[in-house]
Amino acid sequence: MSDINLNLGQLVGKAYYPLFSSKNRYIAIKGSRGSGKSQAIFTKIIFDILTKPWCNYLIVRRYSNTHRKSTFSTFEQVSERMHVHDLFNFNSSLPEITYLPTGQKIFFVGADKPESVTSITAPVGGLTHMLVEEAYQMESEESFDKINDSLRGKVSGYPEAFYQTIIIFNPWSESTWLKGRFFDEDTREKDLLSYTTTFEDNPFLDDDFVKRMEDLKVKNPKKAQVVAYGNWGISEGLIYENVRQGHKPYDKQLPLVVGLDFGFTNDPTALVKAYIDQEDSKIYVDKESYRKGQTNQDVAQTIKDLNLDRKTVIADSAEPKSIAELKRSGIGKVKPAFKGKDSINFGIDILQGYEIVVSPECPNVWKEISMYVWDTQKNGQLTNKPVDANNHAMDALRYACVNYLVRNGGRGMSYEDRRKLMN
Repeated sequence: MSDINLNLGQLVGKAYYPLFSSKNRYIAIKGSRGSGKSQAIFTKIIFDILTKPWCNYLIVRRYSNTHRKSTFSTFEQVSERMHVHDLFNFNSSLPEITYLPTGQKIFFVGADKPESVTSITAPVGGLTHMLVEEAYQMESEESFDKINDSLRGKVSGYPEAFYQTIIIFNPWSESTWLKGRFFDEDTREKDLLSYTTTFEDNPFLDDDFVKRMEDLKVKNPKKAQVVAYGNWGISEGLIYENVRQGHKPYDKQLPLVVGLDFGFTNDPTALVKAYIDQEDSKIYVDKESYRKGQTNQDVAQTIKDLNLDRKTVIADSAEPKSIAELKRSGIGKVKPAFKGKDSINFGIDILQGYEIVVSPECPNVWKEISMYVWDTQKNGQLTNKPVDANNHAMDALRYACVNYLVRNGGRGMSYEDRRKLMN
């Protein structure tokens, strides 16, 4: 084994030096593409394991099955670069990494399985440190808190031990909970080190990448704000771009539509009331209900409370039993939404022809529409399939509007006819 390389100047950019001395309870870094934040954080993790014999790490991503090709492999790469690879045992099947001299552990878990954290026991020291990688993918602050709360208690025999949670991500919509929790002056955590890094903070980039970022500043300044400068915003892939906050004009009589997407334990039941102005190509989102744990009786009461029980409500057709129960509870005009081949993209295409104006009284609609994006392939290319997230109110809005704007919501039309409307 070659001499261990702990020379920070050779491993990370200067912007990341504060990470290695920080004892803050929270560290949050958002960064542009090529900012070097992942390499820097994994370098810190190895430093912590080597210098703090009581420290064990929990590395979290939204989905547990994405670790092997991302965080696990990144740790291996950085350990090779630091010439310490032979000091670790890499168990890719768990996945789990063990520091051989002491038995300290690095555990890899998913926010989709928060219960798995309760069974983790550190053989030496305590479970004191956590990294949440690509934190913007963790749409639920509640899921984060469940795992973060597992870092607690005294570490026997090590009075110097402390707890630390690290959050890293590329910049994302201002609607994300991460902004208020870790970056906004008035609401952020108190014991916190947080800042933004850019590609200019990474001295190890090749000239070609730097030139692409410099060219982007000139060719597409708006995208560069996110991609190159690490500022808040979605750089590409946003499904609905023609949106703003505002109200329906009081002096304009417009047709009203109501959409309903069912949820319960993990997903909210989303009810959306909107007005459609076909003449000016505008959709005004006026009211919302967005709650978890609602029974069908609760949903019926919500509809009544909003004085919508005599209106047509277009609901998720995947739950015919729920629709039947709503009818028995007095919601007589509830109808199933049309779902067929390409119905999601068909509906999205219809709504993209309108400016969507969201009332400030609909914060969840605004949050979802600000984060509803097309999925990407492994190479980063956009697909024509939406990410299955931030879509409960979006689905409800689509059900309601498409049912009104297209005869019978597209039901009875052939696939070819729907495709013609989309072109």
